[in-house]
Amino acid sequence: LTVGCTGCHSGWEAHMEDPSVDNIGRGDKLTASEQAVLCAGCHSNQHQESMSSTDPHGLAGVACLDCHSIHSNPNIKLVKDDREEFCVSCHTSIKSEFKRRSVHPLESGNVQCIDCHVMGSTGNPLLTVGIDWTCQNCHSETSGPFLHEHPVTYSFLTEGGGCVECHQPHGSPNDRLLNQPGDGLCIQCHGTPPEHKVAHGGIAEDFACVDCHSDMHGSFDNSKLLDPDLGMKMSFDCYECHILGE
Repeated sequence: LTVGCTGCHSGWEAHMEDPSVDNIGRGDKLTASEQAVLCAGCHSNQHQESMSSTDPHGLAGVACLDCHSIHSNPNIKLVKDDREEFCVSCHTSIKSEFKRRSVHPLESGNVQCIDCHVMGSTGNPLLTVGIDWTCQNCHSETSGPFLHEHPVTYSFLTEGGGCVECHQPHGSPNDRLLNQPGDGLCIQCHGTPPEHKVAHGGIAEDFACVDCHSDMHGSFDNSKLLDPDLGMKMSFDCYECHILGE
């Protein structure tokens, strides 16, 4: 056996002579930091090492046995509960976010918390390793690189900028996990250009931002992220007068 009872339970010598619950070491009686040290005797991965230092769970006093059950457990990585929503049993404020109108499919089982939140990430309090790169693991069509970038999409920050500048990662009352509905999201950063109100009788005000700027993540041929078929969608061909991209 590579793992035996005596690997985890201290005091086994005395226990062999006098079997009693009082003279054998038990992991559930140890503090969170003591459990982390005990488990580190075998587990030397990033998650285990950070539990006694930088991991938010360890800093909050969450112990190894709060999430893992050691004996007779068929679940992967010995988690107590292998349901996708296991984490929200503690993160109750997040649970309600997955009940919103537009959500990541956690409850249907298509994604798991650990698909985005990497246990043991030492450099990120959200436990995400480069939050935008995490998003792009699934949403590769938005990742570029594009010749003309929307700067917010490549600002790889955990608070402000990047994907979460526009999208709520768990769930939103708006379509596509957006922070705000309609043009309200765009005008947080982009004021309405004055010419939109006057050019061609102010026709631009009849359209939503994304009706024209459909390549909002980035474009290969248009610096203003305009729809390449925009001219055909209007009552007149914009590009009879305007050069594509200007």
